[in-house]
Amino acid sequence: MKTRKIITSVVAFFAFATAIAQNQAGTEAPLASAQNFCGAAKVASLKAVGTDLKWYDSETATTPLALTTKLITQTYYVSQTLGGVESPRTAVAVTASPATSAIVVKNVVPLPYVTLGTQTWTTKNLDVATYSDGTPIPQVTDPKKWANLTTGAWCYYDNNPLNGATYGKLYNWYAVAGIYNEASGTDASQRKQIAPTGYHVPTDDELTILTDYLGGVYVAGGKMKATTLWYPPNQDATNSSGFTGLPGGCRGSYGTFDSVGGYGYWWSSSEDNPTDAWTRYLNSNNGAANRGDYNKPNGFSVRCLRD
Repeated sequence: MKTRKIITSVVAFFAFATAIAQNQAGTEAPLASAQNFCGAAKVASLKAVGTDLKWYDSETATTPLALTTKLITQTYYVSQTLGGVESPRTAVAVTASPATSAIVVKNVVPLPYVTLGTQTWTTKNLDVATYSDGTPIPQVTDPKKWANLTTGAWCYYDNNPLNGATYGKLYNWYAVAGIYNEASGTDASQRKQIAPTGYHVPTDDELTILTDYLGGVYVAGGKMKATTLWYPPNQDATNSSGFTGLPGGCRGSYGTFDSVGGYGYWWSSSEDNPTDAWTRYLNSNNGAANRGDYNKPNGFSVRCLRD
């Protein structure tokens, strides 16, 4: 038994002496390469080849990082420990990017829709504050500023967000056309898209296809109007089409609000002339779906048509 204990002690001594000798001879640092992460990655996500790894945020730091420490874009340092002796550190370049969901196009959202003939329409008014590439559309509340705009803007009816929850936003035609700066006003190739991906703002012709499918302009409006929220008499309203047209009113070209409860206006993407564009509008007093051209600074609702 005494001989066995001596042998065991000798083996342990030589193992310890070997580890010290390795370190004195230059214990190899762990192997690691540059790493990229997307989202809220932590130190525990870092990879290296070695034993009893320790990670640091500088070459001279004395306290290892906790495995729960959130990674940022910087150089980290990793060591390994053998025989109780810590090795030199390997530098590891780390890139920590935001989660993909933080940069996804903002207008990619589920939309309720109804198919009418060959067309598929959204059943709610547009309610976005950016173009489809994420470029902001300014909210403009001041009536004088609104009246003088030649680029896209939106507002809530009466500048009241509670109206937005029901009716969506009102947009001037410049927003519909994707005119977001002075250059895009004259160069159509620079314009943005306001509709979510997979949809577009209908042309005047596409709106005519809709009203023709619903029986023509004199009766289509009744089939398009919701049966609630409209002022009496809400003539001929059945919403049999499922379009669910709401009386969101408008913001006039001089910046004043009018007609909520009595009228609903929807822009087309089609110009009539340099100052006006085509719309369709419904009103409480009859069942028609009227066609009209209005000044581009007006604020109207927008519906989208699937591509």
